Amino acid sequence: MVKDGSQVLLYKESYALVIGVSRYSRGWSDLPGVKKDIQDVKAVLEQHGFDVTTLPDPDLEELEHGITNFITSRGMGKDNRLLIYFAGHGHTLAPKYGGAKLGYLVPRGAPNPYEDLSGFKSKALSFKRIEEYALGIDAKHAVFIFDACFSGSLLSMVRAVPEEIGNKTARPVRQFFTSGNEKEKVPDKSIFKAQFVAALNGEGDLNRDGYVTGTELGSFLQKNVAVYSRETQHPQYGTIRDPYLDKGDFVFILPKKNASGQVLESGSNKPSALVWTAGGPDPEYELWQQVKKSTGPKDFNFFLSEYPKGKYASTARYMIWKLTQKNGQSQGTSGISSSNNNKPIRPISPSPGDTWTDPVTGMVFVWVAEGCFKMGSNSGKYDVTPVHRVCLDGFWMGKTEVTQGQWEKIKGNNPSYFRSGNNYPVEQVSWHDAKKFASKLSAKSGQEVTLPSEAQWEYAARSGGKDEEYAGGDHLDQRAWYFHNSEYKTHTVGTKSPNELGLYDMSGNVWEWCEDVYDKNAYSKHAPKNPLVSSGGSSRVIRGGSYRNDPKGVWVTYRYGDIPDNVDGDIGFRVCVPRVR
Repeated sequence: MVKDGSQVLLYKESYALVIGVSRYSRGWSDLPGVKKDIQDVKAVLEQHGFDVTTLPDPDLEELEHGITNFITSRGMGKDNRLLIYFAGHGHTLAPKYGGAKLGYLVPRGAPNPYEDLSGFKSKALSFKRIEEYALGIDAKHAVFIFDACFSGSLLSMVRAVPEEIGNKTARPVRQFFTSGNEKEKVPDKSIFKAQFVAALNGEGDLNRDGYVTGTELGSFLQKNVAVYSRETQHPQYGTIRDPYLDKGDFVFILPKKNASGQVLESGSNKPSALVWTAGGPDPEYELWQQVKKSTGPKDFNFFLSEYPKGKYASTARYMIWKLTQKNGQSQGTSGISSSNNNKPIRPISPSPGDTWTDPVTGMVFVWVAEGCFKMGSNSGKYDVTPVHRVCLDGFWMGKTEVTQGQWEKIKGNNPSYFRSGNNYPVEQVSWHDAKKFASKLSAKSGQEVTLPSEAQWEYAARSGGKDEEYAGGDHLDQRAWYFHNSEYKTHTVGTKSPNELGLYDMSGNVWEWCEDVYDKNAYSKHAPKNPLVSSGGSSRVIRGGSYRNDPKGVWVTYRYGDIPDNVDGDIGFRVCVPRVR
């Protein structure tokens, strides 16, 4: 941003080359997910005003020709910006006699280097060649983004605090991003791509000035990809090692959207595109003018997602409540049948199979009878041993994860990233948020509502402590939304098969907060009855895995700890109610 409120000319023209290799041979696995990745990247770049060219499944000759032609035809304008995006396999080789390691992009037709090293070197594109391409561009700003894991000595890993837009756009730059380092494997359904798209949709605007710079993009990707991959993938970013090309910063102008999230105009940079910085109209005020006369709660929810602590936030929350009451909108559960759905109060002496419905939210609870089980696993993960005997009193467990409709009924807003409907799980809620929800629901319903303890959660997920790999059995695709079937998003609760207690989505869909403090040695400290870990660390337990996880991550015995203030698009929760005494 420019302090004096002057106008800044960013770019005359914007061009992108999006390359994807999904068909491999000669020892490399196919990457079918790349086809969709390329379309998603193309779509978001077009929203930002880029003229996008795609290059699917090139061999080395086609790859080199495509990049050369793109640069010579599009990269000669000084005030243009260029973006090259590659999705496919990457590999790193160490020189035989020492020195810096060299990264390679793997096009179609390149052999596996462990089987044919000389053939690989002759058929793959080295990072040194990429450096030559970068230096041959006349456009002042160019960025190379590789959804592939490898290392290269070209990157200057100096980090910088985002500067004013006017200062950074005046200087040339060549920036590079990779989705992981040389020792990490990139999943076919790309976490990196999803976060790249999210960043350009506004989440990467870390200083909320209406722009996403290359520096902000790198910081956003490095943090979020590491978190969402559960620390299995660590993006790298930096500038080229050249004193004349490492001072600037690539800039994306965020598209303007209406209250429903539709793009009003792209972040295009035509020759006349001048961007106002300081001294312009108040964006919160402008958005409020669009939504304040709305007759439905959706627009007010969108406003709150943009300005949850803004000066009109309290009015927006009131309007959501008022419109919800006026329209009689149902914000309950997915309508999963229950034999006891008309009971306003939970049974005092429940039997196995009994359910009870909370009259405030319509949330269905399932009775989990008292019992003992062997908690933990000998799977090899360090924090799930020792396997030990635990006994629990009976309790009521939420039949599904807390939904967005149920959350809105109590809290009056919707923090979720995937706002697909009332019956989708609420996410982007912290442990503290979940606790506040339970407390407020307790006050409204007159019933004690809590987060489950970790022992309660595992006992319920395993159908009353049975020896199950996933919640309900071994057939994962029938039981869970996870990495291989979720299309990288949440799904309506209760659409997969339940476990034997009638509980849904305890494997997959979203992670679920538990009451316990996360302690890697918790299982050696558990009390024999109703254990609860309340000290020993700063993180809180999450269980069950999510739509982003592989099969191992949605095991019913798998445990993970997360910061209680953290909010993520794959973390939600369910609640439980103790037995009436």
